[in-house]
Amino acid sequence: MSKYEPLYRWLSGLKRDQITVSFQDIENTISDTLPRAARSHRAWWENQTENENRPQARAWMNAGFEVNECDLEKQRVTFRRRL
Repeated sequence: MSKYEPLYRWLSGLKRDQITVSFQDIENTISDTLPRAARSHRAWWENQTENENRPQARAWMNAGFEVNECDLEKQRVTFRRRL
């Protein structure tokens, strides 16, 4: 099980089509810290699942969401339900 499984479960249960959450909210959900790259590289938040090293993207995309916006300065991300 990926450490992002709780993120998958949480997003899967949402009734909303879009939500903005802080990086801290995600850390609370997964009960772990995000890697340094999540705070400094927008690429970490790309909606890419082809690479085995992208368990975070698989979590939100398998839950039916994609990253719509990522604000590294404010440390928050907006997930939007995929059409």
